[in-house]
Amino acid sequence: MIKKISKLVLAISAMMAISCNTTPQYTLEGELVGLEDNDIIYIIDVKPNRTQATLDSVTPINGAFSISGEIPPLRMYYVNVNHSNVNIPVFLEDGKVTVKGDVNDPKTYKVGGTSQNNYYQDYIDNTMTYRNQIQAIANDLRSAQSQRKEAQVASLRQEYNDLVDEIKVYEKSYITDYTDSFLSYLLLNRMYQMSELEIEDVEMHFNAFSDKIKQTEEAQKLAEMIEKSKSIAIGATVEDFEAPTPDGGTLKLSESLGSKATLIDFWAAWCKPCRAANPHLKDLYAKYKDQGLVVIGVSLDKSKEEWLKAIEEDELPWLQVSHLQYFDGPIATRFNIRSIPSAIIVDSEGKILERYIYGSQVDEALLKIFGN
Repeated sequence: MIKKISKLVLAISAMMAISCNTTPQYTLEGELVGLEDNDIIYIIDVKPNRTQATLDSVTPINGAFSISGEIPPLRMYYVNVNHSNVNIPVFLEDGKVTVKGDVNDPKTYKVGGTSQNNYYQDYIDNTMTYRNQIQAIANDLRSAQSQRKEAQVASLRQEYNDLVDEIKVYEKSYITDYTDSFLSYLLLNRMYQMSELEIEDVEMHFNAFSDKIKQTEEAQKLAEMIEKSKSIAIGATVEDFEAPTPDGGTLKLSESLGSKATLIDFWAAWCKPCRAANPHLKDLYAKYKDQGLVVIGVSLDKSKEEWLKAIEEDELPWLQVSHLQYFDGPIATRFNIRSIPSAIIVDSEGKILERYIYGSQVDEALLKIFGN
């Protein structure tokens, strides 16, 4: 009986050992020219909240190193040398991940071995020519600007913009073709943040992603922002808000709407383009205020002193509010404001007529609403 129990215990122990050994692991193997034996290689995790943590570290031998561990959540990690500015993007997946190159030359970095790293390296390889050309044009542009060669500057700027447009076309095709790539999410998120795509197109690409990508923590945040953007689409009625005014009172949007239109102007004292646009916005306000235009400035400042000083210096005559919480304030968050200056125009009932406009777009929108 005792022998039977002993055999059973041994069998269970063996099964547990096998189970433990089959836990998915990543193995990162690197060969980097220029490493010293006293260097330290760190695996850095930049979390969705932008905080950083060190997952592991190792000392290389003759430029080579190897690190293994339990697979972390799917996102981009970084191979860092001595906490310096040497950061090599990498994905830690089940299997052997490889990193090669010259530590002093980012153009030589190569990652591979697993699907996400191969997807990433494909993108780098296919855009390398574009990026080299852009860098060369940027150098020529600086030289032409310093020599005040205006015709050459204009020509180089056009070349630069054309190349940037070509990269954007490639990136859109990459997102379409690589629906199981985390980099596709990163590219789509950047396009969304920079308003390079209509929200309908962002949602279409997002829905085409594999479940593995859509279920990541970062992608879930993009899904939430897509839904939020749809709620503030043109034609939707904005949700009412209340916010502090400069004198310590409270302004309620529904009680402040213009008889024809209300322009909600997102700005800040520290935003130079915003301050530069204020004189012209004052002209527009003077032109249309008697026809039913109300302007509400929503400041993304953090300092009340700086906010009030800017209002006084720029002599802004319209309504002003601010939670003094930068881009994290409830109004900026609700309207999904990602850059300033930016304006939203609603009608007398709070229905969105225009969104995320600035500069000459504001002139065109008001002209369309009020006429000459």
